[in-house]
Amino acid sequence: MNAHKMVMLATAASLVLVFAAGCSKVSGRESEKGPQTCVMALFDLSGTTKDETIRKHYLEEYGAVLKACHGGEALVGEAITGNPLAEDGFRINMTLPVYSPLTINQDDYSRALEKAKKSLEEQASALVLNHPPTKRTDIFNALLLAEKILDGDQFGKVPNKVLVIFSDMRQDSPDCNFDKIKITSERTQRIINELKTKGQLPNLTGVKVWVAGAGVSEGPPLSADTILAIQRFWLAYFKACGADLTPERYAPALINFALAPA
Repeated sequence: MNAHKMVMLATAASLVLVFAAGCSKVSGRESEKGPQTCVMALFDLSGTTKDETIRKHYLEEYGAVLKACHGGEALVGEAITGNPLAEDGFRINMTLPVYSPLTINQDDYSRALEKAKKSLEEQASALVLNHPPTKRTDIFNALLLAEKILDGDQFGKVPNKVLVIFSDMRQDSPDCNFDKIKITSERTQRIINELKTKGQLPNLTGVKVWVAGAGVSEGPPLSADTILAIQRFWLAYFKACGADLTPERYAPALINFALAPA
């Protein structure tokens, strides 16, 4: 073998080693940095949403959330009840697998991702369909529960944080019952100030919020004025929490739900 060919082979071998080392380094960073997206789901399981059609609608919409997941997202979920802070942990809890060409081929990864999503669907179904309806709907305390996840040690610094609320958004607690008060801008500000004073206004800074099920309840339909008054309340509430909720993302169903690429 002449000197020219030996130099070419040595150069090619060096390039292969550099490329392999670079891939290993990137793969290592991907596995070490953890989830870049956390999706928190809250399901209203109170008496006003106990109708099977409403509950199944929630699950269909949650399926759209899972469909939007690219892989690598952390998904957590729990119930909105009369006392959400007393619920037993987080019954939806999983991080979807991340694709790495160095450890798994594309077909095997696709199957693993679908299997994980199927497991999340089963966790959501067990929670939504088996949980007995509660008399009250304490959305305020459920959002304090969301704060524990979205502003906690594990996911507080995740760049993409999403909160999806499946609810008619009718707050019903001993201190605040939307069915018994007239929701004006003055009352809205008073409620927010009272929650802040008590230390019960969650920090949801940087969280993108979606609402599916707004205004959809058992019994006589809410008037348009009532639905819009409740919507205005929640837009002001989430703004005070530092979260991002727009009228377009507050609806009876999810509209154009999407997640930012990791």
